[in-house]
Amino acid sequence: MLRMLMMVCVMLTPGQAPKSASKTTEKVVTATAKAEKPAADGSQKVTLTVKIEKDYHIYANPIGNSDLDASKSVLTFTGADVVSVDYPKGKTVVDKVLGDYITYEKEITITAKIKRKAGATGNVEANLKCVACTSKSCLPVGTVKAKVEMP
Repeated sequence: MLRMLMMVCVMLTPGQAPKSASKTTEKVVTATAKAEKPAADGSQKVTLTVKIEKDYHIYANPIGNSDLDASKSVLTFTGADVVSVDYPKGKTVVDKVLGDYITYEKEITITAKIKRKAGATGNVEANLKCVACTSKSCLPVGTVKAKVEMP
């Protein structure tokens, strides 16, 4: 029983690529980002649309299982400071071996509030660290990048 449990854990551990896969997390998960006009305080709302290939999922934030917390999706930005991030609700997966956890499938929208430094004019990039998995295995952790379209 313990051996079987260990095999299942290894099989579902993020970062374990399928043997014959040439896919990467960045190939099965894509994103686009768009910013609204800056508010009076200089902050901007950014909407990140994430598309996840059929038969794959990524782990939600929050993930709902402290043992898998390192695998949750995390949004950061290059060229701006993050004020806040609103992650969508995901789908709860009931797992008697690993414990329940939450995932995202198909397409999701993450909204964030960012603030650029005064006078900043360079590009802003959204970076979503995530792990793409099927029901049988996970690809290595990847960072899905999207140039933020500024108004």
